[in-house]
Amino acid sequence: MSNLTKEPQPIEEIFESKDFRGAIDAAAEPIGKYSRKQGAEAYKPERARTKLKIWFTDGNEKSFYSYDNRKKPDGTLFHDEWTGMKKLIRVVNKHYGKYKCAIIFATMANDPLTATSDYNIQTLKYTRSGLIENKKVGFGQDGIMRFLNAPPA
Repeated sequence: MSNLTKEPQPIEEIFESKDFRGAIDAAAEPIGKYSRKQGAEAYKPERARTKLKIWFTDGNEKSFYSYDNRKKPDGTLFHDEWTGMKKLIRVVNKHYGKYKCAIIFATMANDPLTATSDYNIQTLKYTRSGLIENKKVGFGQDGIMRFLNAPPA
């Protein structure tokens, strides 16, 4: 069953059978090549629905944000929180074996600015032995925009 639906579902239905397994499986698929833009033409997003916090075995810790905005071929921006979640799972997979713990948090703020949002909903948790927690949530779709549909903290 896909975590991507055409319209947001009631929270009771979301908790019945959905989790992030679809995003985890999709993150394992190979990605295409891309060129990184530099300088003034590089897009610098400020909003992210999800945040990854990694505590490494060497004592360092680092945060990564999903930055859910994507551009259509005509240059207009749209939100795709599903793809943002997949990106963070790919980062976790990339650092496997180098961390003690990695947790993906979400915020349900209406305008999720990375500087001011409270990322207080724990969605996925990984330890040295792998995935140990996978919260039940779903994604809703409005046109081409895909949104996290999760319970409040």
